[in-house]
Amino acid sequence: MKKTWDDIIKSDAQEIKLIWYWSILSKNTKEENTDYEETVIVKGFERIYNLKMVPEWFCRKKLEEFMKKYWTKYGIHTMQQVDALDEYYCVLNAKEADENSRINGVLIRIPRSDFETFKKREEIYDLFPVTYDHINPENGIICEEWKSAYILCAQEQYTIPNWYAFPEYHELCRNWAYSFWEEFWKIFDQTTKRVDKKEE
Repeated sequence: MKKTWDDIIKSDAQEIKLIWYWSILSKNTKEENTDYEETVIVKGFERIYNLKMVPEWFCRKKLEEFMKKYWTKYGIHTMQQVDALDEYYCVLNAKEADENSRINGVLIRIPRSDFETFKKREEIYDLFPVTYDHINPENGIICEEWKSAYILCAQEQYTIPNWYAFPEYHELCRNWAYSFWEEFWKIFDQTTKRVDKKEE
């Protein structure tokens, strides 16, 4: 059963385990002092480009904040470039899928002291319980000792089905995945949907 950040904050949990699976694979994107713990694979979810990059409800001030804080690393440095973005560009999200679906990611532990910080940063996401397992970085073997954590999935009002990746964003995500080890990068490529405009 999915939870909100408010549910997590109101609980008596002293920490939660969360799976990162998208651009935040790069430690450079995080504002918190949370170290990565292990590379993992997740059951029952898929990684897909369906989270709209420029939501209609963003006011100009919010767009400018995003540009300065996040989009400059994708080569977007002016509001004119924001206005010129393809309306179909999306960034990565996770969504529930059949039990045979898999995506890889990185497990982190978030202490209670950071719950409010993560709520503010990831406010458009709900937290879904997920089963994960450690992937051996030397050989890509899954340990088959499935454990429980959460994964973030954007709330439906922020997603649009069957859109595709902003190319510069996609390349950065791939590069960050590759920074772990080669098999991790291969799994990322194999399990990322809606990268190309022509993809059905």
